[in-house]
Amino acid sequence: GIEGNYISSDNIAANQSKFINYPNNRSVLSSMHYFNNGGSGVANGTDLSGITLIANANTNLQQYTPRYLRYRMRDMLGGDLPKGLYVLETRDLPISTYVYGNVQLKFDIASVNAAPVNFQSQYEDFYLAGSVLPGVAVGY
Repeated sequence: GIEGNYISSDNIAANQSKFINYPNNRSVLSSMHYFNNGGSGVANGTDLSGITLIANANTNLQQYTPRYLRYRMRDMLGGDLPKGLYVLETRDLPISTYVYGNVQLKFDIASVNAAPVNFQSQYEDFYLAGSVLPGVAVGY
């Protein structure tokens, strides 16, 4: 499934980290995050200094500079995405929040422009086969 258009505008400040939670009880194939920094993204990622996928607050699963992540996106898609949009593709080894527990994406923010400033997130994910869906009792 595709779920998203989650918008978060709290705790966004220059020289600080912004943590965005991955959805629980799912396997995530890819995630897209748009950093709306004053109504526009920055093409070469100078408004961010680092992007890290973290499990359980202490294990770095993936770590990128914004410029390198945009290079990977360009290589994967064969073209550029809009400024400020970052895609983390994990189809080869989906991020299972059943296994890892609390999974977060950390954006190290270098600079913040005038409002509006927020992150918009979307996830491509699925429930594991044979797993009990949240809120559904076993045997019913």
